Amino acid sequence: MWQCRITSLHGLAGAGASQLENLTLYNCGALTSLEPMRACTLSRLTHLNLHWCVALQSLDSLGRLPALVSLNLRACEELTSLCWLWVRSACG
Repeated sequence: MWQCRITSLHGLAGAGASQLENLTLYNCGALTSLEPMRACTLSRLTHLNLHWCVALQSLDSLGRLPALVSLNLRACEELTSLCWLWVRSACG
């Protein structure tokens, strides 16, 4: 998604989300969280790229993505929580 005005990813849980392997969010300035990204809706997601999502505050829900192998962050200035990187089961 490029220069989107979304504030959440709730619509992503629709048809086809379970087949998604790569997701790039670029310049989504209003997005504050990646909820409801869960293993049940994005179980095949392996690559996530987040660039210039300046309001994004937390990535704790990413612990629920079992196939994720690549995370690329760039200029996500408000990001304050990466708890899932260290103790995946303790977050969320």
